[in-house]
Amino acid sequence: MSILRFYDTCESVFFRERPNRFVMALETGSGSIIQAHVPNPGRMEEFCVERHPFFVVPAKRGKYAYRVVATIYQNHYVFLDTLK
Repeated sequence: MSILRFYDTCESVFFRERPNRFVMALETGSGSIIQAHVPNPGRMEEFCVERHPFFVVPAKRGKYAYRVVATIYQNHYVFLDTLK
C-alpha cells in the first residue's frame, strides 16, 4: 500500500453495512467486525456492497476507534478522508 504511505498505519478491511451516513461496519482480515467513522457522508452506493475493500486508520479522537480513509474503485484508489 505504498500509495497510502502518508498514514502511519493503514489496515485493509471489507464492507459489511452502513448503519448511517457517518458509520460503517467493516470486517477485518481476522473476521472480527469493527465500526469506523466515515468522514465523507456522501451516498457512495457503488462502494457499499458486501466485501468491497476499504482502508481504515486508527482515529485520534471521537466515538469510534477507526476512521475510513479510502477504497478502491475500478482499480484506482478513491480517498474518502475529507478531514486530512
